[in-house]
Amino acid sequence: METTCNGWTNYETWVVKLWIDNDQGLQAFWDQSARNRRDNPPQSDVLTPAESALYALENDLKTQHEEGQHEEGQPLNANVYADLLNASLGRVNWREIAQAIMESLEERS
Repeated sequence: METTCNGWTNYETWVVKLWIDNDQGLQAFWDQSARNRRDNPPQSDVLTPAESALYALENDLKTQHEEGQHEEGQPLNANVYADLLNASLGRVNWREIAQAIMESLEERS
């Protein structure tokens, strides 16, 4: 059963955004990433510049967090904890987080 959490798609999405918001360095990093994507969106024949920027930020968020699973470039040992972490990251709504970061950037501009 899918449930929402504090207005977010699910717990996994909420907790990733919570960690970003509660770490000044992470928040500044993602704000700058959003600003860079907004000001220099990837070229697309299908997407608008805003959609292209959002899609790129979504992929940046996902990639950065998936790479964060690895310690010093080595994958986690295959065990129940690694499987649970992978399952949880697979449930994160990266687009929802990217959209919230972009909206916050626009509100402050």
